[in-house]
Amino acid sequence: MRGMTIYNLYIFHPQGHCIGYYEWHRPKRASINPAEEFQLVHGLLTSVRSFNEKLSPLGPRQCSVSTMKNRLHYFETATSLKFVMNTDLAAFGIEELLPKIYEQVYVPYVTGNPLAIKGELIQSEVFKQKLSDIVQSHASFA
Repeated sequence: MRGMTIYNLYIFHPQGHCIGYYEWHRPKRASINPAEEFQLVHGLLTSVRSFNEKLSPLGPRQCSVSTMKNRLHYFETATSLKFVMNTDLAAFGIEELLPKIYEQVYVPYVTGNPLAIKGELIQSEVFKQKLSDIVQSHASFA
């Protein structure tokens, strides 16, 4: 049986630009530059969110989209900050992990950091370490 894998995480500012990208396992490199990749991922999120809102006006702040090989998990905060995690299909518990990342890592180490500039790329090494700790301790990380 193949192990479960968490590939990467994107964090998007409410205005749509990527303020954080973190990678753990990425077997295939993108053929486009990171800025283009971030735009494509954010565009996909916008489309999925729009589709969900058409199905239900109370649309969830969280959803996932699957292909034959992987799954994109999406969590949006009340302030429209977006957390997007790519995993393989066997990964589980990501719908609990993303809010946990927001509450236990982002809020204390970015929002609570007086040196962090709101809306800018996350620079905090403590944030990066705490993020890696929480992701790598998750049951779906292999």
